[in-house]
Amino acid sequence: MNWKLFENDFEEIVGSTYPEIFEIKEFLNNNRALFSSLSGTGSTVFGVYNNIKFIKEAQNKLNNYNTLIVSPT
Repeated sequence: MNWKLFENDFEEIVGSTYPEIFEIKEFLNNNRALFSSLSGTGSTVFGVYNNIKFIKEAQNKLNNYNTLIVSPT
């Protein structure tokens, strides 16, 4: 899948006010996420993974945040 086709126009606006959003996205990308982004107008930062082991490793490192593992199926 070409993740570069997905984009959230609010990301730059919200991220300039809350730079932590970019830090979380960078963390997810550096921890094997295929893609990370801001949902809607910014209530959630999410990462897309294809390996449950990588998800759980990232989740364990994000212990200062409320994290959920969800599946589209």
